[in-house]
Amino acid sequence: MVIYVILMVVFFLNLRPGKHCGVPVGGWLIVHLSLFFFNTLLKLTAAAFSQQKTRCTYRLISTWVSQVILLGWLLYGNFLIFLPEASDCRANPDTSNLFLLMVCLLAVGYVQMVHGILVVFVLPYVLHCLNKSREKQLQTPNDQTRSSICSSTS
Repeated sequence: MVIYVILMVVFFLNLRPGKHCGVPVGGWLIVHLSLFFFNTLLKLTAAAFSQQKTRCTYRLISTWVSQVILLGWLLYGNFLIFLPEASDCRANPDTSNLFLLMVCLLAVGYVQMVHGILVVFVLPYVLHCLNKSREKQLQTPNDQTRSSICSSTS
C-alpha cells in the first residue's frame, strides 16, 4: 500500500495540463489508482460484518469482483502500451515519467493477475479439500465410538 501511495504522489507531481501523447496514460493511471483504492475500501468494509460466515462470503465475492475488474483494466493498459502511438509517450519528455509509471503499474498488475488467477482457480479446490477433511473428521469420532463399543462387548 505504501508503494501505491508513493506512486500516486509521483503521478500527481507529474500530472499537469497539456501533457499528452498518443495514448491516454493519465486517464489510465487515474482509473487504475482508483481501482486500487476501491479494492482497499472493499477490504475495510468487510470488518463491518459481525458474523464470520457473512464476512468470509463478502470478502470472497468482493475480492473476485475486484480482481476481474482489475484484470480487464490491466488488459486494456497492456493493449495501450503496445500501440504504435505509445512510442510518442516514451519519446516525449513531458509524458515519459507517466509512461514509466504506467509500465511499473502494469508489471505490478501482472503479479496481481497471477494472484487473481490463483484465487479463481485454486481457492475452490482448497475449499473442497477442506470440506472433505471436515467431513472425515466428523465421521472419525463415530467410527471410533462404534469400534470401542464393539470391543467392550466382546
